[in-house]
Amino acid sequence: MSTLIGALQAINLFCAAIVAGIMVAVLFGVIPSLQKFTMADDLRFHQSLDPRMDAFQPILVVGAGISSIVLLILDHDSALATACLLLGLACTIGIIVASAGFNQPVNRRCQEWTAETLPADYPAIRERWNRIHLLRTISAVVALISFIIAALL
Repeated sequence: MSTLIGALQAINLFCAAIVAGIMVAVLFGVIPSLQKFTMADDLRFHQSLDPRMDAFQPILVVGAGISSIVLLILDHDSALATACLLLGLACTIGIIVASAGFNQPVNRRCQEWTAETLPADYPAIRERWNRIHLLRTISAVVALISFIIAALL
């Protein structure tokens, strides 16, 4: 393995692992905790957390995606490794589509609301956000596992 390939794999795994870890923590820690909050407290929490997450999480997701693309171009000695990289990339693209298409727009809209201006369907919006987050989390974990297998081959 060349130093460049090793460095790219390290970047890929670093980015994918942090993304998956954050998503799993939100799924199993944050979301169940928030379900015990009032809608107003839920909103305040999201208004505090989301801008911080939305500032760096996309960089990590894109980092995992770009590093997997470069690895696909430079390192295709193993058909199984290539397949794993392709699966990880597909899952990473799924995270981007779900995040950009739904979760982040909801996060931005939440920044404009107050406890008094919460839409009546806020609980349904949060539930949909949670379901899409579940899909993003599954994608992140599958991507990470795929990237680990590719790096080991």
